[in-house]
Formats: sequence, C-alpha cells, structure tokens
Amino acid sequence: MSTITKDTIWTKLSGVFDPELNLPVTDLGIIYDIALENDTVVITFTLTYPGCPLADLLDKEIRKAVHRVEGVKFVDTNLVWEPPWGPDMMSETARFSLGYEI
Repeated sequence: MSTITKDTIWTKLSGVFDPELNLPVTDLGIIYDIALENDTVVITFTLTYPGCPLADLLDKEIRKAVHRVEGVKFVDTNLVWEPPWGPDMMSETARFSLGYEI
C-alpha cells in the first residue's frame, strides 16, 4: 500500500497544463491547497479570471491527474475566488514565459 503525499499529488498536478497559456497549473499558482483525508484528496484551486471558459476542463484534468496517484480513491475539487488570483502568484518561470517582470 502506498502512502499518498502532497508532494506526489503536486508532481501529478504539474503535468496539468492550462490550454490557453500552455503552462502547468502549479506554475500558474492556481492550486491553493491539497488536503489529504485517508483515500480522498481535496484540491482547492482558482482560475486566472472568474469568466474563464476552461473551468470545467481544468477541473476534469485536475481530477484525472490526482486519480493517477496510487492509493487515491476519491478526488474532490473546490473552486474558490478568495484570495483572488494575480500574476504575483505565478512561479518565476511562468512570469518569465508570459513576459512579466521577474
């Protein structure tokens, strides 16, 4: 039996790319929390803007990636708007890729 860790979940999430920006959701800074509850993982995330038409797609891809972790039976997602997302939440790599000052 494997042990589910936040690091393992984070690694899987780093393979989920925002289709518009072509950057991992982890680098975009939209993953706010990973909660482990036995064989259930709860991912709290946001979007880069409230009207984003990719909300359902990102939710589906996040769930699919987390389900790939051995031992995970259930994945819940929690889409939140607080704190509001901003470019300062992105990794240095993402800011550089999108032309923001580092």
